[in-house]
Amino acid sequence: MKACHENLFNSNHYLDVFIVGVGGVGGELVEQVKRQQSKLADQGIVIRVCGLANSKGMLLNSKGIDLNGWRDELATINEPFSLPRMVRLVQQNHIINPVFIDCTSDQAIADQYADFLSAGFHVITPNKKANTAGMAYYQQLRKAARATRRKFMYDTTVGAGLPVIENLQNLIAAGDELENLPVSCPAPCPIFSVSWTKDKASAKRPPSRETTALPSQIPVTISPAWMWRVSF
Repeated sequence: MKACHENLFNSNHYLDVFIVGVGGVGGELVEQVKRQQSKLADQGIVIRVCGLANSKGMLLNSKGIDLNGWRDELATINEPFSLPRMVRLVQQNHIINPVFIDCTSDQAIADQYADFLSAGFHVITPNKKANTAGMAYYQQLRKAARATRRKFMYDTTVGAGLPVIENLQNLIAAGDELENLPVSCPAPCPIFSVSWTKDKASAKRPPSRETTALPSQIPVTISPAWMWRVSF
């Protein structure tokens, strides 16, 4: 009912954001949201930060946290991060569009992405661990996202810090065709993962540089690395 009312009588689009890992990267994201809230509101996008968490505590407010003093307020909280508490807040307050943003590199939190998606959260993360945990969990995440019509959004950087995944996805979505994908994974870059929702294939690390032709007939050139997986 709340969703129908907002869609019919309210032109604003609400995003209720929960950010975990508000140290260097996550803290700067919070500050960026604070700076841009008013500008985005003028465009009909209302971002409410309803949850902030770090290794010491979790701060929740269904009406939105005052970002002017969020660091001091979070410092007074001693209750640790809890998925059930976050889910209860969303359910009890009928939050329609909850967005979970993981700015950590924590394996335990990455292991809960499927639970967040199943609970109705969109999941956004630069954390590589969920997509490289194994093909079974990789498929579980996408199955949970499809079942709840939620978004699982992620990106990472390689080499000199250039984003790869989203740029390739945007090219494909615009009608371009991928003919060749050279992938170089030296020791400082142990994991390389590219994902599409189209055809899926998984390749094992070759003993030396070679070109692997996937079922989609897209050749992938890969150099040796500690671990890698390319999925289409």
